[in-house]
Amino acid sequence: MGSFEVVESKLMADTWADEYLAAIAIRGNFKFDKKRRNHRHVLGSILGLGIDRKILGDIIIPDEGDIQAIVSREMTDYIEESLT
Repeated sequence: MGSFEVVESKLMADTWADEYLAAIAIRGNFKFDKKRRNHRHVLGSILGLGIDRKILGDIIIPDEGDIQAIVSREMTDYIEESLT
């Protein structure tokens, strides 16, 4: 019975996440300035748009490829259009 409750909770969390959260890809030419490919600079760039830190979740920065951020679904268009 305990494991069933855990699965049920996870399902509820996944449903909530799908409704309110989204993952966005942040693309850029980071080859010339790898120092800017870090959590602090990405977070600063997003917060520099004037949005509240509470709408941001994890920021994932792989060695290569797109940086990904989990954000409030209602802010995805604004962030994607404003981040340059």
